[in-house]
Amino acid sequence: MLDAFRSAQPPDGVEVLGIALDEPAAVRAFLAESVQVAYPILLGGAPGPGDLSVQLGNSHSVLPSSVLVDAEHRIVATRFGDFDADELDAWVAEHL
Repeated sequence: MLDAFRSAQPPDGVEVLGIALDEPAAVRAFLAESVQVAYPILLGGAPGPGDLSVQLGNSHSVLPSSVLVDAEHRIVATRFGDFDADELDAWVAEHL
């Protein structure tokens, strides 16, 4: 769903990035074997109290979590839990 959302964006539209909290080799293996995505995946280090997810507002380490960042690099919205395609479109439209 995130790949389809990203593909539908204009060149200056919303960008999708994934953040993986694991060792690089484990992330590569997971992406090669289980979930193949076209959007970039960032390595956020090992899960823990100071990981990148927590730094972006996910203090309870809930997965999945989503963060919407505007063009000025400000966090404008966070969401915890799954989306369906319509919910994702509405969430982005509401906050950007």
